[in-house]
Parts: sequence; structure tokens; C-alpha cells
Amino acid sequence: MRQKFADEILLKVVSDYNEIADEFSETRNHAWYEFEIYRELLKENDRVLDLGCGNGRLFEFLEPMKIKYDGVDVSSGLLSKAKRKYADSVKSGKAEFRKGGFLDIPYK
Repeated sequence: MRQKFADEILLKVVSDYNEIADEFSETRNHAWYEFEIYRELLKENDRVLDLGCGNGRLFEFLEPMKIKYDGVDVSSGLLSKAKRKYADSVKSGKAEFRKGGFLDIPYK
């Protein structure tokens, strides 16, 4: 019974984020000050997996660092926004956005 309830909650979360993708994305157009720690930790050509990437705003912050970025989110609406916004980086292979979540990370 608990698994069924958990599955229902996950489906609701996905549905809700897809429904509010436009409005939610508008509130996620700036970097958080906490992102600054990445400047100390990452170096050129590092690979970053961003679980719950939403509209990809972390990529925008990291892009000048010349890293390989993989963004994963459960919301196809938010992923669509990220793919459009960073289309050139996706085409060049610098960034990738995939559907998935903490329970089904689409990477080994």
C-alpha cells in the first residue's frame, strides 16, 4: 500500500510542476549565492550532474567554467524550457537535459 501511495505522490509532483512550469521558471532566472562554492570546487572539463535541474539555471552559472553539464528533472515542461534556452550548448554537447529523478537517474 505504501508503494502505491508513493507512486501517486510522485505522479502528482510531476503533474504539478508541468502545470506550473512557466510561472515557476520565471522565479528561477538568477543564480543563488550558494552557487559560488562551485567556482572553488570545479575545474575545466569536470562533469556535473544536476538532479532537479528545473529550467537549467545552474548551467547558466557554470557555463563559463567550461564543464560538461547533465541536467535531470521529472518535469518535461521545465526540461523543455532548459533545452530551448540552452539549445546551442545542447547541440555542441556541452549540456544535456534528460527526464528522470532521484529514484530513476538516467545514468550509470
